[in-house]
Amino acid sequence: MALRAGDGSFWPARTPLQLYGEWKIDSSVEDGFGILVEGESDCWVLWHHSFPGFGAPGAETVRKTLFIGHIGTLKRLYMVEADDASGKDFIANAARRLAEIGWEGDVRVV
Repeated sequence: MALRAGDGSFWPARTPLQLYGEWKIDSSVEDGFGILVEGESDCWVLWHHSFPGFGAPGAETVRKTLFIGHIGTLKRLYMVEADDASGKDFIANAARRLAEIGWEGDVRVV
């Protein structure tokens, strides 16, 4: 809705949060790895280059949107850390969530 998410981003009322690109997770399973990012536009870049990716709609929301059903069969997960405070929060929250859901694959931060 705007160039900055804080200026025009919204989530529809009564719609549960979910991973952006959740409908594309099957391609991650086929490839054996996935790329987890923060935000929608990072997903678009990944998909444009044929990489299997999905994104949390914010650094804090990864703990509410990532479930073992999404990544349980993946052997490797790459998480992309943005070069800002939110990027560090995203990685910390995602790491906590992976532990909470009991995922035991190989995770790499890029």
